[in-house]
Amino acid sequence: MLKSRIIILLIVIICVLKSAVAQDTTKLDTSYRYKKVMIIPFEEQMYICQIQNMLANESRMNTSQIIRNFRYNIASSMQTEFLYLYSTTSLIHLVEDSLKDLHRVYGSISRTYDPIPEEPKEEKKNGLPILKKFEHKKKEDNEKTHIQNGQIVSHYDNTPRFMNAVIKDKKLLPYLYKKYGTDLFVFINEMDIENDLSDPYKVAENNYLRILKFHYTIYNVKGQIVSMGVVSTTFPSTENNVANIVKNYFPLITKQLAAKLPQPRVPRVNTTAPIESKTGGVLGK
Repeated sequence: MLKSRIIILLIVIICVLKSAVAQDTTKLDTSYRYKKVMIIPFEEQMYICQIQNMLANESRMNTSQIIRNFRYNIASSMQTEFLYLYSTTSLIHLVEDSLKDLHRVYGSISRTYDPIPEEPKEEKKNGLPILKKFEHKKKEDNEKTHIQNGQIVSHYDNTPRFMNAVIKDKKLLPYLYKKYGTDLFVFINEMDIENDLSDPYKVAENNYLRILKFHYTIYNVKGQIVSMGVVSTTFPSTENNVANIVKNYFPLITKQLAAKLPQPRVPRVNTTAPIESKTGGVLGK
């Protein structure tokens, strides 16, 4: 009798422990079929560029015009790439009412400069893919700035970081879902253009590269993070034309972003065939 009670008690303890572990490692069920993606471009002040004067001189644009061009075209490029997977909408391209919603979005988020996380690995349960939730590793105490023997001791932190979007208003995503029918939200949090000056010989020969970066966070309608981090590509230091950067290098970025979305079991369209737009042009080439 006592032995059976002990066995029952052990079973109960094991179940409790499993439940606790499950709560600590919340997972995203990727078997859910998403319907529509909302694209949210970066704010004007979230643009960092080391070659702004060169872009302005070559493209004959002022700073405001360049930023506007980049904001609209990253959203357009994302729509062109994403349409093979999902229906899409962009708040920056819609009517005046949607621009009010765009400002509401900006007022409903905060930004944090976080370590770039590793992509969570997919697991399978009952034949369905389960995506582990993103988790940030906590720093050990000996890595933090602290006071020792009356002196400030600081450890240099060279951890790669990205600009993250944190949703403060829990009503934001349900509101957007109800109004626009979107259940995936791609936030472009920051755009960077920087020079790669790591090789002094290439710099001396004016043969170095530039790095184009977009910091992003993807949420689902439940407020869970699907993916986050940085996507980037390089282009020659001799390229200072805004139109050329948009045409030749934005598509390389948006292909990477499309790969971060939950991939539908059946693509929305056949990727081997071009799509005719309403104006008669061909999209997705």
